[in-house]
Amino acid sequence: MNNNSIKDDELEKVNGGTGNETNELRSVFQTVDTNKIKFILSQHGIEAYLYEDSLENRYVMKETGEELIHRQLINLIMKNHWY
Repeated sequence: MNNNSIKDDELEKVNGGTGNETNELRSVFQTVDTNKIKFILSQHGIEAYLYEDSLENRYVMKETGEELIHRQLINLIMKNHWY
């Protein structure tokens, strides 16, 4: 076991941060309207909790309750052409 490694969720907190995540979603969906982003994701079965401050963005699969990290969400968006 490597005690010097960090978990994906810990890496996610360090790599980018909430503001950068929200800005990346704005860029992908070409809108600054976070409600529109939430609506689009909701149409694809993902409940998004987007924040501008120190709270962490959260992404939850509605059907399973599984939480996604930001990179997983971006991969789904790109793979499925949700933009």
